[in-house]
Amino acid sequence: MSLAVYYQRIRYEFFQMAKRFPLAILCSLAFCFVSIKGETIDPVSLIILRAFTLNMGTNSVVSSINVVVFLQTFFCGMCWFIALRLFWEGQRYRQWISYLVAIPVYFFISYYIRTQTLSFFPVNGIWTLGAGLFLLTFCAPVLRNGRTDLQFWSFSYRLWVRISYSFVAALILFLGVMAILSCLDYLFSIRFYKDQYKDLATVAFTFFFPILTFAGIDRNFNEEPTEQSTKPIYYLLGYLIVPLIFIYSLILYAYIIKIIVMQSLPRGGVVYLVSSYGCVGILTYLVSIPQRIAKERLVSFFRHHFFKILIFPAILLAVGIIYRLKQYGLTESRYMVVLCLIWFSCSILLSMIIRREFFAKVMYTTLPCLLLLASVGPWSINNLPTFEQIHTLEKILEFNHVMKDGHHVPGKYTLNEEDKIRVSGILDYLCTHQKAHQLKPWFDKKTSKRLFENTKNLQALDIAKAMGVKYQKDGQISYTGSFHYEGISPDCLALKGYDYYIPNVWIDNKRKHSVKLPQDSQMLTFSLDNSTGVLRVNKNSKEIFKVSIAEMIIATDLNESGGIIKKDMTIPFISEEVSGVLMIQRLSGEFSPETKKFKHLYSMQFSLLIGALNTR
Repeated sequence: MSLAVYYQRIRYEFFQMAKRFPLAILCSLAFCFVSIKGETIDPVSLIILRAFTLNMGTNSVVSSINVVVFLQTFFCGMCWFIALRLFWEGQRYRQWISYLVAIPVYFFISYYIRTQTLSFFPVNGIWTLGAGLFLLTFCAPVLRNGRTDLQFWSFSYRLWVRISYSFVAALILFLGVMAILSCLDYLFSIRFYKDQYKDLATVAFTFFFPILTFAGIDRNFNEEPTEQSTKPIYYLLGYLIVPLIFIYSLILYAYIIKIIVMQSLPRGGVVYLVSSYGCVGILTYLVSIPQRIAKERLVSFFRHHFFKILIFPAILLAVGIIYRLKQYGLTESRYMVVLCLIWFSCSILLSMIIRREFFAKVMYTTLPCLLLLASVGPWSINNLPTFEQIHTLEKILEFNHVMKDGHHVPGKYTLNEEDKIRVSGILDYLCTHQKAHQLKPWFDKKTSKRLFENTKNLQALDIAKAMGVKYQKDGQISYTGSFHYEGISPDCLALKGYDYYIPNVWIDNKRKHSVKLPQDSQMLTFSLDNSTGVLRVNKNSKEIFKVSIAEMIIATDLNESGGIIKKDMTIPFISEEVSGVLMIQRLSGEFSPETKKFKHLYSMQFSLLIGALNTR
């Protein structure tokens, strides 16, 4: 094949892919752009991105939260556009009509993500939404009546192979270009810019990888698996995975017999063991769909009887999760266990009523549908655990006369050890998940204003004190208090006499911040020692000044909840090389409740005015 013919073929395939998945490609391109630019997105690009996500915000400053929201929106949008296009092709509808459905739903997804509380926990509503949309792409084109499990397996297998191939290709591209750049840097001291390797990895895995995957998505949804494609899986299932699943099943049944004979409740951790067992078993069932694999004796027995075997472990899972919910309440991880239980129950029921050649396709489709349902509504993973935790907290407090008719009764209360730990744990959960503001109606106006004026730095200890309840974690004897400060950034600054203004620097003990000065190409690095509370600023590798935040905190009054009373925290400084003003915007750390002395500084945010910077 000549180079010209090869080029024409590449161009033709790219054109066909762009015609087939234009909106998904735009999402992939936007995802890559935001990943590279981060918080340095220029105002014009920010306007375009906001228009693309139907965000009418006017703030020109991009925060890390904005970046995460953009990335989540574009990933979910990419999966949604792919899934809907494949479904439309599978149903043989007119393609232009798909845009009438795709775009409004995408804007709804964008609005939903934008209105959710940003959470970095492993599981949340946005996670289930993204996972549900991604898994939907594997079954979307075969939902047409008449398409069997074999066609579902064949399409899913080819798509997974394409994803794996594209990932390896992206990895090879990254390593190859990185080797070239490293060679240029080492031999000729040619380095194009500082973050060239990070940006290369971003382009390879957030643009090249998905584009190559889109190009290889098959249009043939009626193809059935060949013996050659199933041969690598045959021995893996028949001689390794299925025997291990049967051994695991025997262990679970032995445990069920044990708790029945001993008339005891199952251990709490068994819910995660059974959930993992059920998911691996169903995945194995899906992988073993092709005829060659299914005819193997052990695999055939597994396929005919697995969902009957799953009945009693599912009952064990139900008993275990009900016991955990009564004891500790609903959390995100237990919500996912309940979701697994519902999926197992649906799968067992469907295995009894649906014809075998269509069962796997329908059973698999229930999983992304459940994940999508878990993303929105009052029953969602973001809302239901919070509602249940608050309801449990209210019952405990009413039992101990701390609350009456939905309102807090002022006073000091002594709870038993178990209730004290449960109340503290629930308050920790609400503060960690930024849901503590839902307790605001419980308190009078004065207490509500003091507690919930700054919910970002709200601590469980503060709420417990306001309730008149002692805060105590499980196994904890004493508590180290916390301090926090949140100032107001000035709307306008007079910069006369200063060379540079460096805004919104955020650092902690694990994260440094570097700024390259535009005129003389010097690098300023900000670092924080959390144990001594000292902020250091280095020019290149030389320290030019340091400020003790700890001394300032020791000399400052703290209120009952650890809030710094001082309204304006600006610190002028001067050294041999530099002078300026440090304007602190946020602080958080620990102090001793008994002595009010400084112990640790967690993080701080500040802006800096710098003048007379020595360029030597």
